[in-house]
Amino acid sequence: MKNSIFKLLFKLFLLTIGVLIISWIIWARLLRERLPRDIPFNLSEIGLYILLVLCCIYLYIVIKLLKPSVPQPIFEDIRNYIFLPLTTLDETIKNNKYIKLIHLSFIRMLINKLNIYNNNKVVKLSIFVFFRIIPRIILVITLCIDTFYFSQLFYLYKIIWIGIFPLLHRYIKYSLKYAQEKYTKELEYSYNSININKYEFEPDDHDYYDEYNDFEESYGKYIIIGTIDVNIRDYIELETENQYNNKELDYDAGPVAHEHIFDIYCKTYNIPDNLGLTNNDYIIIDKEFLDLMPIIININVFIKEYTLSTEKKYLTYIQVGIYTVYFICWSYLSYVSYNTVESTPILHHMINCIDFIEPFSQIIL
Repeated sequence: MKNSIFKLLFKLFLLTIGVLIISWIIWARLLRERLPRDIPFNLSEIGLYILLVLCCIYLYIVIKLLKPSVPQPIFEDIRNYIFLPLTTLDETIKNNKYIKLIHLSFIRMLINKLNIYNNNKVVKLSIFVFFRIIPRIILVITLCIDTFYFSQLFYLYKIIWIGIFPLLHRYIKYSLKYAQEKYTKELEYSYNSININKYEFEPDDHDYYDEYNDFEESYGKYIIIGTIDVNIRDYIELETENQYNNKELDYDAGPVAHEHIFDIYCKTYNIPDNLGLTNNDYIIIDKEFLDLMPIIININVFIKEYTLSTEKKYLTYIQVGIYTVYFICWSYLSYVSYNTVESTPILHHMINCIDFIEPFSQIIL
């Protein structure tokens, strides 16, 4: 009971923080009236630390772009905790009973529209450039002009709303991945495995299907060359590869529902036991699989093609250039504004204490 109350209070706390963050982003990017700011800034102590953190973030991004590596679990955990209020707010909205069906319809519509251009790398590249590259180029050029020519942040404030486009790009990618994982878990809850019958036109060429070569049986104009049961995620991977590589494998797949799904269905429709189920009942039970699996596969195929279409060296170098210029600008602003800090920074206090104060008697040396 105490754990349930604690989880509820913690979720309410995260939702509150998430709402405040989103409200601040909207207010800061779109609503707040920004007056011109002369350079050097008249910084507060906190303002100085914010600038230094910005510089560290941009330097880290540049390093990661130049030397990409698998993220360490500890950094992944830190990032997840930082974004936890936002993800909690997003999941709560999407899982609302009034929003859930609308969200499913929107994801289906969006991915169907995007998949029209699956084989068109130019369109995917254009999306990436329009949402990620161009807005940042405009913002960083404007920042440079304001910083080094006018010595006053003015024009940057006029176009700061352009930063919404990279945020929107990131959110759409996150939403697609979130939907893929969420719907996969829903299928795992309902179905134990996927039964696959593999078919082939030419019975003499089975090398491609050796891993499924359990038995052979005539089936109309096809030959069944293997029957296996795979879990949900393995089937998703198999079908994604099938569609992405245009292998055109011929197979029939059907879900095998968990026992509790049969029990719930029988209880809902007053059916004595599983033996009384008809073909129509099985169609209804399999409906969730037929509805969600195409969405999951299409999301996987699109993300895979989109990632490969935008992983170009010249795009990486462009982004390195953008973030390097950001780093230079904010480092310069930090440097020229340091002397205007209203109070001595905490670090300076610590250094003074270490150098000039005896730790036990507190006597100034």
